[in-house]
Amino acid sequence: MQWTRQGLNFVCDPGKRLANAQKHAIDLIRASEVFFDPFAISFFDDKHSGQEDRYSIIGKMENEKLAYVVYALRGEAVRLISARKATSRETYEYAKQ
Repeated sequence: MQWTRQGLNFVCDPGKRLANAQKHAIDLIRASEVFFDPFAISFFDDKHSGQEDRYSIIGKMENEKLAYVVYALRGEAVRLISARKATSRETYEYAKQ
């Protein structure tokens, strides 16, 4: 599945999108909103980078909920892997910047 938001291309696996929504109650399409939070924190995920480089971003969605999103860069697109509510520690890291 693919979509564009504010000129940025996103992709995700439809099965992964459904599984993520069921497990974490966050739709991956909605999770793409964090990329446009001017205060979002993005970092390389060394622990989970294997066959591809993975990154994480902590930011607010348009509904003001703070989310932790895992993604990879695939060509011209951002491939969303998972999204969940930010933990209290991640919320603290976001707030202290």
